[in-house]
Amino acid sequence: MRDTIILITSALAPVLGGCASGTWNGNVQTWGTLRGVLHDGDTSGKVRLEDVAGPHGVGIGAPEGLAGEIVVLDGKTWVTRADGRGGTQTQHPAPPNATAAFLAIATVPRWVDQRTDNRRSLSELEQAVRDAATTIGLNPASPFPFLVEGRFSTLEMHVLNGQCPFTQSKGNDDPTHDPIRTRTDDVKGVLVGFYSDGPPGTLTHAGTRVHIHALVQGERQVVGHVDAVTVEPGAEIRLPAFR
Repeated sequence: MRDTIILITSALAPVLGGCASGTWNGNVQTWGTLRGVLHDGDTSGKVRLEDVAGPHGVGIGAPEGLAGEIVVLDGKTWVTRADGRGGTQTQHPAPPNATAAFLAIATVPRWVDQRTDNRRSLSELEQAVRDAATTIGLNPASPFPFLVEGRFSTLEMHVLNGQCPFTQSKGNDDPTHDPIRTRTDDVKGVLVGFYSDGPPGTLTHAGTRVHIHALVQGERQVVGHVDAVTVEPGAEIRLPAFR
C-alpha cells in the first residue's frame, strides 16, 4: 500500500530545532563534481564549510584530499576522518578551516514528512523517495535533497581515507589509504541525501539516482557514505516544502 503524506513540519527533532518559515527555492549548490574528484583526481579544496553552511542548510561532501566524509544538517557540520588506526574520528562542528573537494548543499526551511510503513533496502528507498517527491509535486527531473530519520536494522558505510576507491582498479591503490568500511546493526540515525535523475558524475554515482551520507546518532556520532541500508518501518522520509 502506498505510504501517505502525514504532516508538514517546521522543525526536525531532536536533530533539528527552532522555528522556520518559508519554502525551498529549488536550488542545489555544488562545488566540484563526483567525476572531477573521484575519476579526474581533482581533490583540492573548493570551499570552506563555515562559509556556506548557513541556517537550514543540508548537504553532503568530501573534504579536501578525500580525507573523510561530510554531513551538513540544519546548518551544523560534521566531518568524519580515518584515525590512522583502522577506525574513525568525528569533528562536530567541523574545524573553521575545513574545506571540501566536493560539496552539495540546499537551504530547506521546512520539510514535508512521509512515514514509511515497510522495511526498505537502499534500492527500495530510492524508489520510495522518487514516489514521495511525485506525490507532493516535486519534479524528479531536477535534483532535490531529502532526509530519512529513523532506525536502520543494517547500515553499511565507508569513510574515504585519502584515496578514491575507483583508482584502485587502475593499479593506483595504496592499502594504507583504503576506505574505512563499517557495518552496524540496529542503529538510529539520519540519512542525508540528494536525488537526481540527471547523468551520473555530478551528484550521483553510476547505477543510482541517490547519493546518501548517514549521521549515526548515539554516544559516538559517526558520518559515512552509505553503501547499503535497511530502513525499518516507521522511519520518516522528509522532502523539502517548496510551495
